[in-house]
Amino acid sequence: MTFPEAQRLLSREGQSHVLAFWDRLDEPARAGLLDQIASIDFSAVAELRGVLARARSATGSSAPDARRELEPAPVRILDGEARAAAFARGEEELRAGRVGALLVAGGQGSRLGFDGPKGCCPVGPVSDRPLFFFHARKLLARKRRYGRPVPLYVMTSATNDAATRACFAENRFFGLAEEDVFFFPQAMWPALAPDGRILLDRPDHVFLSPDGHGGVLAALRKSGALADMEARGLASVCYFQVDNPMVDVADPTFVGLHVAEGADWTLKVCRRISSGEKMGMPVLRGGRTAIVEYTEFSDEQLHERAADGSLRFAWGSPALHVFSVPFLRREAEAGLPVHLAHKKVPFVDASGALVRPDAPNAYKFEKFVFDALADARAATCLAFEREVEYAPVKNREGDKSPAACRADLSRKWARWLRAAGVPVPLDASGRPLRRIEIDPAFADSPAALAARDLSSVDPDGDVLLSDDDGAVLRFGLLADPHVGDLPPAWGRLYREAAGRLERRAAEFARDGAAFLVELGDLKDAGSDESSTLANLAEACRALRAFGGPVHPVLGNHDVDRISKRAFLEGFAQGLGLASPPGPFGSFDAGGFRFVRLDCDFYQDGRELVRGDEEWWHCTVPAPQLAWLRETLAAAAGPCVVFVHAPLTDARNGLRNAGEVLRILSAAGNVLAVFQGHTHEAAFEVSNGIPLVTLPALCLDERPCSGAAALVSLHADGRIDVDGRGGMPSLSIPPPKRRA
Repeated sequence: MTFPEAQRLLSREGQSHVLAFWDRLDEPARAGLLDQIASIDFSAVAELRGVLARARSATGSSAPDARRELEPAPVRILDGEARAAAFARGEEELRAGRVGALLVAGGQGSRLGFDGPKGCCPVGPVSDRPLFFFHARKLLARKRRYGRPVPLYVMTSATNDAATRACFAENRFFGLAEEDVFFFPQAMWPALAPDGRILLDRPDHVFLSPDGHGGVLAALRKSGALADMEARGLASVCYFQVDNPMVDVADPTFVGLHVAEGADWTLKVCRRISSGEKMGMPVLRGGRTAIVEYTEFSDEQLHERAADGSLRFAWGSPALHVFSVPFLRREAEAGLPVHLAHKKVPFVDASGALVRPDAPNAYKFEKFVFDALADARAATCLAFEREVEYAPVKNREGDKSPAACRADLSRKWARWLRAAGVPVPLDASGRPLRRIEIDPAFADSPAALAARDLSSVDPDGDVLLSDDDGAVLRFGLLADPHVGDLPPAWGRLYREAAGRLERRAAEFARDGAAFLVELGDLKDAGSDESSTLANLAEACRALRAFGGPVHPVLGNHDVDRISKRAFLEGFAQGLGLASPPGPFGSFDAGGFRFVRLDCDFYQDGRELVRGDEEWWHCTVPAPQLAWLRETLAAAAGPCVVFVHAPLTDARNGLRNAGEVLRILSAAGNVLAVFQGHTHEAAFEVSNGIPLVTLPALCLDERPCSGAAALVSLHADGRIDVDGRGGMPSLSIPPPKRRA
């Protein structure tokens, strides 16, 4: 925006005073002010001025006291079979990938004495890990357990958006896949003087404040986050605030009740600890569920008692919700009413000096997400125990401070450890004598903790249980990129494959993978040998983003239009290797042996020839089988095998799969086989060998686009497969624990 354009716009809107100090400003300050003016939605400002005018004209008018209409809303307390049924239904939704998470994180930590986004505030009792860590790691645990990601949508603000994104990037997204985290900022609105003028808080800056938690609906729509939810096929989204690290994110029971009830909106509520606790409360107003802020209750209502002596309005809402995605869409399109509040807002006077008023001088505007409850076709309140799931960080000291939160977290995890048989010492009040911290990815529930080996836990010292324990080595894995200069066909986006390949390679490097394995069909055919080699070169250029060792497994499309030798030489040239890799081979890393098989052979042992490289010929020939026996027998540690054609599919798989499986089983040291070729994800155990099939990287279906996996090997032989794109996550237990 130029200065004349800003003059015309502000003159038309009656806000010319915003440029009152223009002549005093240097060039950077002028540029910043013009950028800010360009970013302000003046149509929204006009609406705010209308809200202000109507509110001021209504001052002093009589209206019925809506507080008299309030009744406590019914609250569901689930236990026994009802709780088990809701939990099972929620697990179905998580396994189907129909659940997302919406984190409201626009606040700064200044009130806590922390300089930065509130989500970066350290709260780990032992590690000082930030709030973001505990939220993200719970979603990582869900992904590992149920095989599908719970995408995380993070609402930031203009103040902390860049710092929030940087925090996630610097911490490698806390183990989440980058593609499953969607950042979007909420809108910022100017404050208005009583006459409707926009306030400046500096000569070169308009005072802005967030548009309230209700602004999440418009922000979801404007940012594309809502469209992303719909494209992923999400049915339910769990809403929570960043300041509560104890929240059970994507709780199966919560989600299951929501779905079973057919609700648009389900709320978690907890018992208020006193009549003065500052929480919104669930009520019935006109027969419909609503949340009313404590400031809207009379003193009589706040202290009113039921027949049993408990508070009549006993339940409070800590902003834990599940929304149906169609409901979010309807409300985002319809919009919410705007509320105003008379506040003390700092401003610059006619001389440009900052004034901090002693009394309210201007109006701030915001939307309340609770207003959407009036449109919910069905709404349900679910009770939860606050000591299990509520330890917010709101104050610098005292109640709800970081110190209080750390103590509450230690107390919760101490209960888990004691339930698992670890004798954690407590003081007379029941508080643990030592600091305790459990990474949610290590255990996100008492049952998950009880299933872990806790024999090394020393209850007489501080306890820090981290998911990093036992991970010996990680590697990246992907299958069937089919890089090529070809139009889409058979569900494959050939021309997009190189970009997907490069993104995954860079992602694996960021996630600390020791090497990358490509499971075959790296490239597709061109019209001739030259164009086919060009496809291979483009694929190798993308793989260079990894920056470490890349091990190819030959697929049938790797040898269409070119020879096997030409492919391997082109691969070496494209990655800058001193010499071409062998068509099959093995290498050792981290105490494991990794074996690459070459199945580009006819059943009579001849190599596939150009022009006849179809999938039904895939066979591992006899000389290579003999080599395989020797290689497995000579291994000093456990083995992992890679092959293009699967050992699991009689029609599309390896022609001599049974013979290969017998060799692997007889060796007694094979942890798993990773394979591709079918373009579909699959998992089964055959002859005692876990067989994991990756879907194709090149597929155009949204859930499967860019499929890949980060594989973690543990000292005890456990394998964790962190699926990306359309690849489900799974955990393969150590051999000694397999059924």
